[in-house]
Amino acid sequence: MITAIITTAVAIAIIPTLTGLAAALAMSLLPRRDSSIHNPSPVGLLFHSIDEKPRLNMSGTSKNNFGEALDSLKNNNIATITVSQHTASTITPRAAITFDDGLTAFYDNAYPLLKERGIKSTVFPVAALVGKTGSWDVMGQTCHMTAAMLREIADDGHEVGSHSLTHANLVWLDDRGLIRELSDSKAMLEDITGAAVKSLSFPFGSWDRRVWDAAKSVGYEYATAYRGHRRAPPEMLPVFGVYRFDSADDIVKRAASAASPPPQPPTSQPTTQPLSLPPLSDAASKAIALIMPHFSKGTPIVKFRRDYRLLPRRAPQDPTCGARSRS
Repeated sequence: MITAIITTAVAIAIIPTLTGLAAALAMSLLPRRDSSIHNPSPVGLLFHSIDEKPRLNMSGTSKNNFGEALDSLKNNNIATITVSQHTASTITPRAAITFDDGLTAFYDNAYPLLKERGIKSTVFPVAALVGKTGSWDVMGQTCHMTAAMLREIADDGHEVGSHSLTHANLVWLDDRGLIRELSDSKAMLEDITGAAVKSLSFPFGSWDRRVWDAAKSVGYEYATAYRGHRRAPPEMLPVFGVYRFDSADDIVKRAASAASPPPQPPTSQPTTQPLSLPPLSDAASKAIALIMPHFSKGTPIVKFRRDYRLLPRRAPQDPTCGARSRS
């Protein structure tokens, strides 16, 4: 019995890392195609944790890498916007800097760099974990920003959206549970920031028409689409994940390639060509978008919850994190 428990624990800890290494290798080997979203629409760059030195999980980006990427975006004339601005802005190319989960690593490491450069981002906290420690990361628990931190960044012009109430896979919930995740998180975050919460980031990138219709019914106007770009409505901003193995150049190329119009025939006047990184094939993109959210933070591939339809629940843990703010 003890041997079985130890074996299971080791598998839960190791499988995400092995899967991550496999996905990283696949990204460098899978065939790429020459077409992209190729229109003047904006895209989003999805970050999770900005760290001095990223841990073994795949969702971390080094602080140095992040700063270099921000500078390169500006140097390549890629304007930065918030998610709720993506349908109104006419500047091209443009990209939104977004952060899922609302971790204290944003406040400690990303926020100062953004502030120095006058860049506003969109942060999507998990509302029920504000000021607490998340339990899903088997490679180390992660602290989430406190209410005071969220108020500070909102007052400074950063957009605060919702990443649900408890980081549930919204597609798997029944209608009652779905509305609770969407409406309660929105109300909690609006109470904290004093501002309307208009945008939503789907946990695990998982959404369908039922989920989006429910979100609109409780007042959301915008969302990010980590996968399902081609079927997403205009109010959804396509986002591309940024992971531990991405260099600053990779990050900027991704934004420039997806947000720029297709190349035009040569003219007599010299033109500045945008950076270009042909995207993965449709099949490869879907596979990576499906796998990455489940292992990138050390999450076991399957998480059971009682409120998922036909599935049991594993009890969450949410000890309180220490509170602090810059004010």
